[in-house]
This record gives sequence, structure tokens and C-alpha cells, in this order.
Amino acid sequence: MPTLFIPLFFLVVNVGQAGKIFPAQSTDFLKGQGYGAFQLPASLLLAASFGTAALFLVEDIEGGYFDKLRATPIPRTAIVLGRLIAEVAKGVLIATLIVLLGLVFGISIASGVAGFVLLVALTALWSAVFVGFMQLIALKTRSAAATNSGGLVFFPLLFLTPNFVRATC
Repeated sequence: MPTLFIPLFFLVVNVGQAGKIFPAQSTDFLKGQGYGAFQLPASLLLAASFGTAALFLVEDIEGGYFDKLRATPIPRTAIVLGRLIAEVAKGVLIATLIVLLGLVFGISIASGVAGFVLLVALTALWSAVFVGFMQLIALKTRSAAATNSGGLVFFPLLFLTPNFVRATC
């Protein structure tokens, strides 16, 4: 639920307030689009960056269950890739929901269905990259604290994107 609630909260609040401050017709950097189209990608990245597979993996490592899994006659990559594929599926679902709710708020996708599919696919791909990075930290450090701290690298970068500032030339 937090994976969906927090990005939607930012989308609704930012589109509601910034849409009034930056009208599409008179704001150059929006190029005639509403502010929602500017904010939607940031909300999607935020949603895709809530992957929990690495935390479950480090829990399994700390509890000793991971060692039992490694003793089974399956490829070791399957242990890690299984959780990664689940996160990608979750990313597809959440991205689809956020974009559909964005359409309700008046955000339109100029390229149609192909653009919708591409937007969802890119969000799911980012989810895989983010969770994969976190899983690498979990496997290397075997520490929940280090794994949680690894995710903090991305959040300041997300808030440094231009969706929170107005560029003037």
C-alpha cells in the first residue's frame, strides 16, 4: 500500500498546487502540456524505488534460511532472480495503476497505447535495476542496515530532478 500511496500523494498534491502556479498555456518549460505530464514520471520513479525484495533477501540471510536455499538443487541465480521478477511484476502493476489514475487527473499520453506500454515497461525496468542494486548490497554486506542505506542514494537524486523547480532562461 505505501508503494502506491506515497507516489500518488505526491502526484495529486504537486499536480493540484503546481498546476495552478504553472498554467500550461503561459509556462514555457511545459511546452503546452499540463504540469501533471511533468510530474508523472517522477511519481513513477518514486513508486518503482520502493522495492522490498532486497530487504526480504537480507532477512533470509540473517535468519539462516538463505543458506538452506543454497543447499537445494536449484541454480543460485533462481533464488535472487525469483524475487527480482516478482518486483518487476509489481512494478508493472503499480505503474499501470498510477498512469491510469493520472489519466483520471487529466494527464494524457500523446503517443497513445504505445506510449502507455513504454512508460509502464520503463518503470518496471527501473524497478528491476533499483532492486537488483539493492540485492547486490544485501548479498555483499549481509546487513539490513547497509541494504536500507543503499536505497538512500537514489532518493536525494529524485528530489534534485527539475520537477520541483522552475527553470528560467
